Amino acid sequence: MIGNYLRQKGDFWELNDYQLMSVRYLTIALTFAIGFYLLMAWEHPVSQDTLDLVALGGELSAVVMCFLTARRGHHTPYRATWWCLFMGALLFFMGDCMEVLSDEQATVVDEGFVLHPFFGDVCYLSDSFFLLATVFLYVRRSCRFHFYRLSLEIVITTLAVGAMFFSFIVQPVMEQSALEPDMLQTLVVTTFYPVADVVLIVLLCILIFESGRRVSMQDLLMLGAVCLLFIADQYELYGLTHPNFSLNVVLPLWPASLMMMSSAGQLCVDPNLKLDLPPDPHQQFFLGCVRAALPSVITVVLIILASLRYELSDPLLLWGCVMVFLLALRQGWIAIRHLRLVEALRRSRNELETKNDLLSKLNTRILVDACTDSLTQIHNRRHIEELLEQGVRSPGALGVMVVDVDYFKHINDTYGHQIGDQVLQHIANLLRSSAGEQGSAGRYGGDEFLLVLPGATLDNLSSLQQRLRQDMVSDQLLNRHKVTISMGGACRDATSMKTDSADSGSALLKRADNALYRAKQSGRNCGCLDDSVA
Repeated sequence: MIGNYLRQKGDFWELNDYQLMSVRYLTIALTFAIGFYLLMAWEHPVSQDTLDLVALGGELSAVVMCFLTARRGHHTPYRATWWCLFMGALLFFMGDCMEVLSDEQATVVDEGFVLHPFFGDVCYLSDSFFLLATVFLYVRRSCRFHFYRLSLEIVITTLAVGAMFFSFIVQPVMEQSALEPDMLQTLVVTTFYPVADVVLIVLLCILIFESGRRVSMQDLLMLGAVCLLFIADQYELYGLTHPNFSLNVVLPLWPASLMMMSSAGQLCVDPNLKLDLPPDPHQQFFLGCVRAALPSVITVVLIILASLRYELSDPLLLWGCVMVFLLALRQGWIAIRHLRLVEALRRSRNELETKNDLLSKLNTRILVDACTDSLTQIHNRRHIEELLEQGVRSPGALGVMVVDVDYFKHINDTYGHQIGDQVLQHIANLLRSSAGEQGSAGRYGGDEFLLVLPGATLDNLSSLQQRLRQDMVSDQLLNRHKVTISMGGACRDATSMKTDSADSGSALLKRADNALYRAKQSGRNCGCLDDSVA
């Protein structure tokens, strides 16, 4: 029933199979934890064996989820990550089974310490190492870090957290009572688990704070799962030193954390997962502030805890702690101020890029406007003359044709300037399509146009003039108003030298203009080529 409900909601939210499976795993983890606590709060007392069996059932479910995730992601870059998670979950389940089966062999001493079987401790320690490998591989696959730098972060964190736990937990217990070697070994082994959890939290925080990538849902699920592990292991250590404390409160947290990691794994093995998403600027600024302030906050907290734990009677030591406290505050303030400057620089850079894009578009528009006639949207006189000079400087044949609209003033006076503008636009469109990709068409004067045709010969110009006259008849607007054109063309032979004055741009233009004049003298609505009528 729950599966069908989630599938219906998944279709509504457009979730794929991997995301839907992740939601199912989270639902199972939440349902298991709530059910366990409701069982503990039941008005009828439940035996410890029943609670242990329920916890083992949850751990077995977590093992199955981890196995399904590992098998599903076997062909993805994360395959080693989730197989390590499966091995860790399996070893944790085996350790709990050994602990439940050997409860009658546990030794309870006067101080209240419970000695777990040796093989159970081996399974738990192996589980911790596999979880360390899981998070380490996850961080390495999610974002490429320098291997030695990441290893150095792990070593520093382990030494710092281990020293803190030893100073505030192990050492006070050793000072209060004389411990036997076996009991001391149990205390040290149990202290290792929250220390390892803190290392996992630091690794994930490095991924979230320093990777420069967008924080994903699987990152948050992994961090939440590791935090649950830390809470459970810390409470177990607290229960070891306080005999009246019941560990049943944290029993569902271990399997729930493994289920959350499996849920994150389902998102990671999704083939549609994008790992190179650009970071969110607001998210990165917030994480940067937290990252900058976190070392200072941790330093201040450690100084406060040290002052509560030890008597700082030495004035020099007290002054040193005060100086470190003030330096930590100053360093945090400087780091946050630096981040604000970086954020302001980023915004200024984005504004500058936006303005540069706008300026580039405006420059392009200005360049187009400087070369284009505003009415006909073809080349203006200055640009078509430049194209003519470029054609003259290039070797090979070159054709030039001048086109004039017959009795254009009469058209304006009879039909109005709006119709006259439309006539010019239609003729410009015909000339532009006739010039083709190699040629160029431009407006040379009020009702005069110029065609520059590289590679054109007299025969090409003659054919073009005939085709233009046919296109004029086919155009509805031009045919309705009886619009005709006169054309004059001239060519430069392909064998002519570029330095010949007779083949210069002005000379070709003058010869074409003379041919246009003869076309008008011949009755208009015709074309001439040099000295001959086409």
